[in-house]
Amino acid sequence: MGSTPAADNQPSSAFRFLPKRYPREATLLLLVAMLTVLFVITGFLTKAFHQKEAGIAQDWFVRGDAALAAGKPREARDDFRNALIFEPQNAEYQLHLAQALAAYGQPDQARGYLINLLNQSPADGQVNLELARLAARDDRIADAVHYYHGAVYGLSEDPIASLNARLELCQFLIEVGDNSQAEGELTALSANVPANAPGIHTKIGDLYVRAGGFNQGLSEFQMSLRAIPENTATLAKAGSTAYRLGDFRLAESYLSRLPEKASDTGLNPDELKVMLETSRTIIGMDPLAANLSNAERAHRTAVALGDAISRVTGCLIHLPAKGDEDLRSSLDRARAMRGSQWSERSLLENTDRIHPAIEFVFDLEEKADPVCGPPQGVDLALSLVRQTHQPTKGPSAQ
Repeated sequence: MGSTPAADNQPSSAFRFLPKRYPREATLLLLVAMLTVLFVITGFLTKAFHQKEAGIAQDWFVRGDAALAAGKPREARDDFRNALIFEPQNAEYQLHLAQALAAYGQPDQARGYLINLLNQSPADGQVNLELARLAARDDRIADAVHYYHGAVYGLSEDPIASLNARLELCQFLIEVGDNSQAEGELTALSANVPANAPGIHTKIGDLYVRAGGFNQGLSEFQMSLRAIPENTATLAKAGSTAYRLGDFRLAESYLSRLPEKASDTGLNPDELKVMLETSRTIIGMDPLAANLSNAERAHRTAVALGDAISRVTGCLIHLPAKGDEDLRSSLDRARAMRGSQWSERSLLENTDRIHPAIEFVFDLEEKADPVCGPPQGVDLALSLVRQTHQPTKGPSAQ
């Protein structure tokens, strides 16, 4: 049965409510509205799905951080990997996974993640720092220095983190024996540290001392003490450094400010006590100290000669009658000169004899060291006075 033209022209029942004048336009508008609603719903569902994924990833990330902080790098590694399943492009998760891999003993895998991150962001300070640590672990010195410098400049917006990165670089250079470059880095570091950062100045001082830069180390300790004058650890370090430099008055001024039982200095309290006592002894008996009267210089010289004679005499009593002829000969001459040209009265009347007498005392003490053992008490003081006034022999670390 065929349909009539009238039936063919009737709109479908779905659109009978629409105006008959615009059936096609109305249909299109309705379709657009429906698609828009579907698009919004799809977007909402997609966003909710991604938020759910991000939340799961964040949960794994938090667990990984907790495991890494607890010293469980294997668990941390697995947790960070799980986080990356849900957010594979998250740079922070990749960085922490690299840290966990390095801590777990998988440096090659860690390096792979870090190099990928560095290619994406060459100026990233934290990525450079992690690569520097891996290079330092493998003794790849040039690479380590390169990445440490990248870390220093990449972390410049966080001054403390940047300073710590350079401190770490200095420590690495000292550990590999490159003291010269370490001192250069320390100089650059010190120039950028504010005066009111005593802790950092103390750290720089420690590194200077380790590198052999005692004068610079002492200056850093002094800057630290200007901010916190009674910090016992810094007082001990300043005093011991001044002692090693032969500045015994300065050493005494710092060490005397320490509490009697200072156990929190990081240094051996017995050694600090010896340094203080020896410094005081030297201050009271150094025959070459500046601004002494002739009478006092002659007196100190005569006393030093007597102390050296006593040391060698007591030492040789316990040795065979024969042997050490050079030391015995020097002792005989010291005794003879003490009763004549180098008596205190003779030295006062003939001040030109003081320096030859002192040089002889130094020589006698030096000859006694390998025979009589390390000097103690007054003899240690004389030994240090000798080194102080004969700088070519270098400072003593006693």
